[in-house]
Amino acid sequence: MSKAEETKKLFEQFPPISTKEWKEKIIADLKGADYNKKLVWRTQEGFDVEPFYREEDVEKLNYLDCNPGEFPFVRGNKTHDNDWLIRQDINAKDVQAANKKALEVLNKGVESIGFIFEEGQKVSAEDFNALLKDICIEAVELNFVAPHDALNIVELFLQHAEKNNKNIAELRASVNFDPIGHFALYGKFCDQEQKLFDEAKSLIEKTKAAIAFKPITVHSNYFKNAGVTIAEELGITLAMGSEYLARLTDAGLDAQLVNSKMRFHFAVGTTYFMEIAKLRAARDLGAQIT
Repeated sequence: MSKAEETKKLFEQFPPISTKEWKEKIIADLKGADYNKKLVWRTQEGFDVEPFYREEDVEKLNYLDCNPGEFPFVRGNKTHDNDWLIRQDINAKDVQAANKKALEVLNKGVESIGFIFEEGQKVSAEDFNALLKDICIEAVELNFVAPHDALNIVELFLQHAEKNNKNIAELRASVNFDPIGHFALYGKFCDQEQKLFDEAKSLIEKTKAAIAFKPITVHSNYFKNAGVTIAEELGITLAMGSEYLARLTDAGLDAQLVNSKMRFHFAVGTTYFMEIAKLRAARDLGAQIT
């Protein structure tokens, strides 16, 4: 007997049950308790979540048969695996101490490092080389959070890679540059607006050959942590990403290049199913924008 025949025989033992029958059984088990008050919960976004869903509830969704790497990318763009990196942030005020800590956590299984520089801290080539001493930069993702020093960090990173004969196309990194996010937090840009978008353009141009380097970060977490609903968070975040895309293509950059140089920083709350849906919706809507 073939596997398909075995499966068919197995399911023949279970007669099909309609949604109406399921609901009647649940109501009977509630013994008079109100179904809606007991089992249905209402989200901040204003819709009701049922206690169970069936195939008929999703049959009209047009992306269910999409594979990873296929538009609209609701299952991501990775076609070989779905690995997530384990990241640890490290204060980089003291570059020698930060390097020591980075080597320690990398040896314990961390795969991504975030070096956090202090406001106004200027990083020299000597500092940068000390920070990355003995770190195999092609085997780890490196993220640099350096307020107002992103362009310098990018140049130092590229110089370090060239000096150590590394293939920059294989290096994964970011510099957390987000002037629109800063504007959202403080109500003003940290420098002249045009100067900041010129810097964003320069960051993308300088890292063009480093295909896995993401200089622009869109911070959804700012709004999540301020208490917005998931729908509001998505709307604001995608609007920010769209604004970067519009500004930078108007400045002469290719849309596909700009899109490849942005990353989105989402925070995730405790309503796990809603948060999973948020990430899927972000991918779908982001694909429509791009």
